Amino acid sequence: MNKRLPTFRRALPPALCALALAAAAAHAVVAPNPASLLSTRNILVINGTETSGDHRNARVALSTKLAGLRTTVGFTMTEVSGASPPTSLDAYDIIIFNYWFNNQNSSATFQNAFRAWVNSTNKKRGWVGMHTSGANEVNEWNWLRDSVTSMLYVVHSSAAQLGTVRKTQDTAVLNHPIMAAMADTFRAVDEWYEFGYGPTWAGEHGVKVMYYLDYATIANPL
Repeated sequence: MNKRLPTFRRALPPALCALALAAAAAHAVVAPNPASLLSTRNILVINGTETSGDHRNARVALSTKLAGLRTTVGFTMTEVSGASPPTSLDAYDIIIFNYWFNNQNSSATFQNAFRAWVNSTNKKRGWVGMHTSGANEVNEWNWLRDSVTSMLYVVHSSAAQLGTVRKTQDTAVLNHPIMAAMADTFRAVDEWYEFGYGPTWAGEHGVKVMYYLDYATIANPL
């Protein structure tokens, strides 16, 4: 049974929020910040391949933000096209799927390399999926759906609509330093989604929800 806990573009991992919040203006010239936990990280960005429309525009906007943050913080970043993602991933600390919708159609070689990267225990790693970057429906990329995104995704039936997003009340999440400057609520127009919990949702290393949609604030059911 699907849980009525739709989230705003997924529950954003701490790495993504750090990237989004700290991003500097593109024109700023700032010395790298060696105190940042991200300053020594090597980041791979796999970009989607759409050439027009809102998805392309959002993807480009995130790339611009990441470039500004790289100037501010000093991490290493490599951007590649989702049409030909690399299969040697061990050097990367963080991998970002930036509006890369068709990752379920990527080669078995890449899928196996990414799975090995996720399961590696030699260092801490982080994955960020922007928009529908995780293949969440049956037979798209079942391992990614079950092991990484942990959401059994259901396509929405309603058009974009206004809703209120609220900060989690989970004390363990609220006590994380990144949450200190985050608003308690915000309003947004979006295409809201429903999902059922995947097998790795719960537990010590499971999904940590930072924000959730207040279902009572939307006009039309999903």
